[in-house]
Amino acid sequence: MQLLETFLVIGLIPSVWTIIVAAVRSFASPTARDDLSEKIYLGAMLVAPVIGATWLLVPASVPTSPLPLPEWVHEATATIMPTETVATGNSAGLKFDFVFSCLLIVYVAGVATGLLKLMRGFARLFRLERECNTSESGMLVSQEPISAFATLSGKVVVSAALLKSLSTVEISLIEQHERAHIGRRDPLWFYVLAALDCLFWFNPFVRHQTERCRLAAEIACDLAALKAAPEMRGVYARSLVSALKHTAGNALHCVPAAFSKPSKGDYRMRMVEIMRPSGPLSKSARTQLIAGLSLLMIPVGLVQVAIAETGAITAGLSMTAWPIEGKLTSQFGERTHPVTKKPTFHNGIDLAAAKGTPVKAAGAGIVVRAEFDEGYGNVVDVDHGSDVVTRYSQLDTIGVSVGESVDTAQVIGTVGASGKYATGPHLHFEVLESGKAKDPADYFKG
Repeated sequence: MQLLETFLVIGLIPSVWTIIVAAVRSFASPTARDDLSEKIYLGAMLVAPVIGATWLLVPASVPTSPLPLPEWVHEATATIMPTETVATGNSAGLKFDFVFSCLLIVYVAGVATGLLKLMRGFARLFRLERECNTSESGMLVSQEPISAFATLSGKVVVSAALLKSLSTVEISLIEQHERAHIGRRDPLWFYVLAALDCLFWFNPFVRHQTERCRLAAEIACDLAALKAAPEMRGVYARSLVSALKHTAGNALHCVPAAFSKPSKGDYRMRMVEIMRPSGPLSKSARTQLIAGLSLLMIPVGLVQVAIAETGAITAGLSMTAWPIEGKLTSQFGERTHPVTKKPTFHNGIDLAAAKGTPVKAAGAGIVVRAEFDEGYGNVVDVDHGSDVVTRYSQLDTIGVSVGESVDTAQVIGTVGASGKYATGPHLHFEVLESGKAKDPADYFKG
C-alpha cells in the first residue's frame, strides 16, 4: 500500500467520517445523555479507522479479485505520457512522501506523549490505592484532596476530608454511585476511553465523544444510586456540590479524570439530570440509530476497501499505452497454466506479438535488473520510485543495462520466447508494488 493510499484509507476518510457522525449526533439528539447511545456513536466513529487499519495490517488475509480485462489489440494512435509529466509526478510523489513522513512522526509523538501521561495517571491511581486506609464500611480512605472513584480491583476510594464534610446519607449515596460504576465495569471502560484519547489525540470529534461517554456513564450511575430513594435527589445534588468545592482544581470525580481535565460543566449537567432525569432512548430509537449510521457507513467503507484493494492510486507509474502493440492472450489472476495445465496465479499479463517487436518502458525509471532467468527468460526490471517496479520478460534481446536511466516509451528490448514455459513470442508484463504483483490494468490511464 502506497503512502497516499494509506493516508486516505486510515487518515483522511476516517476523519471525515467522524465529522459526519458528530454532525448526525448533534442533529439527532443534541442534549441526550443516554449511556448506550453515546457508546453507539463512539463505536460508529471508530468503524472507519478499524476498516482502514484492517486493510493496512492484514491485506494478505483478504481475498481480492483481479479486474477483468478484455482481449484487446493496442491501437497505434494511443499516446505515450511525456517524460516531463512522469518526472513531475515523481517529484510531487517525493514531496508527498516527505510530508506524510513528517505527519507520521508528529502523530507518533502525540501518541507517545498521551501514553506517557496515561501511564503517569495509572501510577498515581495505583499509588493512591496502596497508600489508603480501609474504613469500617470497606471504602479506601486517602489523605489527598480527591473525590470518590472506583478502582479496577473493585474498591471505592474517597478522601478523609470529604468524608468529614458529608453526612452519613450523602456518603452512602456517593458510595452507591461508585458501586454502580464497579457493577457496570466502568473502571475498565474508562481506561479504554483514555487509550482512545491517546490514539485519536488529533481528532477533536472522537475526544469529544469519549467525554460524552464518560459523562453519560456518570449520569447513569447517578440514577442508579437514586433508584431506591428518588426523594433524595436534592441531598445527592448537594453532595456533588460539596465534592466539587472540596476538589476544586484537583478533581477526580471518576477514574478517567486522572487522565483528562475536570469540567464544572460535567457537574452541572449531572445535577440537571439528577433533578430532572430524562429517560434513556427507546429500543426502537436505538435500532433506528444503528440502522441509519450503518447505511451512512456503507459507502464510506466501500471507498476505503476500493482504494486499499486497487493499490494504484499513488503508484509512481501511470500508463497511457502498453509496452507493445499486441494481443492480450492471458490476463492477471487465476488461470490454468498453458503448459502444465494446473491451476496457477498469473502475476502479470501476456501480450502476443511478432518476434523482434520493440518493447518500450511503461514509465521513466532506473533499470535494476537485466539478465537471463530460466522461468522468465531474458528479463528487465525498471524501478519507477514509490516502490513500483515494472517487469518485462520473455524478451528476445535486452537493450539496456543495470543502473541505466530510461525514459517513458524508450525501447528496452524486443519480444521473444526465451523462457522455459514460453509457447510463442510474447511479452510477459508485470507491475510490482513493494514486491507484490498488481494487476497492470489498474495502471492504464487510456
